Amino acid sequence: MNLEFYKDLLVIEISRKDRLDNEYSNNTSLMISVLISVNFFFFEKYKQLEMSDDGLRVIIAFVLFTLFSSLLGCLFHFVKGYNNIFNGYNYLNLPNIKKVWELEKQHDIDDFNNAVIEQLTNSISSYQQINIVRFKSFYNCRKMLVTFFLLTIVYISIYYIIN
Repeated sequence: MNLEFYKDLLVIEISRKDRLDNEYSNNTSLMISVLISVNFFFFEKYKQLEMSDDGLRVIIAFVLFTLFSSLLGCLFHFVKGYNNIFNGYNYLNLPNIKKVWELEKQHDIDDFNNAVIEQLTNSISSYQQINIVRFKSFYNCRKMLVTFFLLTIVYISIYYIIN
């Protein structure tokens, strides 16, 4: 039996996990922070404006409500993708080397290889399932982030139309 094949699969899934931890979460958190800052800046500018039109106030209130809703959705999916809200993700790792050594002493070489392959496949399956859930959460976060970005453009455009 080819243990290298299973080992390579495990290495691929671990690298996917690391990429999810680094690439997606860092870029997404930066974009969320920038958009929150821009919106807060323009919110302060809106407070300084004298608006006499009630229709305009309703439009701005609606845009603010949808901005806030998309931000909450984005943050929910971001936290879910990064840390599964408050539960964390429990990746099934390989047993420690002492357990592997004890397993090797108890079995002949073929049974030992089968036991190691079983441990590898369990660990690989765990990594794959969790990585898929995390990727879907980050994907949903990015969709909400695009909505948040577009609403920010609308919010800024209204300010410049009024001013």
